[in-house]
Amino acid sequence: LTRLTVKDGLCLALWPGWICPPMGLVLLFVFRAASVTEKCNRVPALVNSWMLDARQIDHARLYLVQFVRHSDSGFYVKGVRLNATLGLKLMYLFGVMIFS
Repeated sequence: LTRLTVKDGLCLALWPGWICPPMGLVLLFVFRAASVTEKCNRVPALVNSWMLDARQIDHARLYLVQFVRHSDSGFYVKGVRLNATLGLKLMYLFGVMIFS
């Protein structure tokens, strides 16, 4: 068994202090991008609620809603869509890395 010196203990105590602020910023950016992505999920319902004329079924509006829904807008990183679930998984991973 090795003995920990005061210097080693101080280094272990300061390690979370310099790693937490950058990880916190990354998590902040991911959650902000995820909130924009989640708001993009609500756009088709908003467009569908517009009543521009008296017709019940507006085919042009239907095509627009389908286009917006199938465009799947939001923030992507290397082909992966950023959403709240991914942010929570990343937060869990950072927590495991810091406290293990």
